[in-house]
Amino acid sequence: MRITREVALTEVYLDHQAQLSQPSFPLVSGRVWAEEIAKGIVWFVGLVLLLFSMAILAPESRGDTIKQADIASELDTESVLPLAGGVDVQLANNLIQAQTAAWGKQWLDGSLELSIESVLRAIGLYVWDGGPTEITKDQTEFQVVWLQSHIAIDPRLTVGFDTASINFGEVAVTPEPMTLVLVLMGLVWLGVVRWSNRQSMADRIVARVRAYR
Repeated sequence: MRITREVALTEVYLDHQAQLSQPSFPLVSGRVWAEEIAKGIVWFVGLVLLLFSMAILAPESRGDTIKQADIASELDTESVLPLAGGVDVQLANNLIQAQTAAWGKQWLDGSLELSIESVLRAIGLYVWDGGPTEITKDQTEFQVVWLQSHIAIDPRLTVGFDTASINFGEVAVTPEPMTLVLVLMGLVWLGVVRWSNRQSMADRIVARVRAYR
């Protein structure tokens, strides 16, 4: 039995429409859907907990979490000399500006605390018998304190010292190309000089032996 071309095309079209009307996703059981949804919820909760932990455990590296009042309060509490009115706030403001200028919004972890300790130690330099009774805003009289408040300490740098030497940490030294060239030229020159001296010494020995004969 032969069919016409139009009938064949119609059959192909109807088959294609029937395929399009079928569901696009394979049929799965409700248990599988429940397991996949549970996995997604676990991953989402884990991600939220991770981000929350990072925000809690590393607050000092974020400049927007440090309050000027907290720094001023620490300076007031730890200072060996009383701070005059407004000095603690100004010193705290200088420390914050120094951190921002050195590291940007993401401060270097540990730098602020070291900077605060440095200011407190600078205040300790003005403790002596008959010395000042408080730290004032006079930046000429207490120059070390105010200068130190503008410095952000880099905790990655180390220095050690003893009675014999000072160690500023290991620093990789790479010789400059010109230095290497000069060293090689010096070695070659030294070899030539030693060789010429050897030849002249040999000539003198031969001459002496011939004269002796």
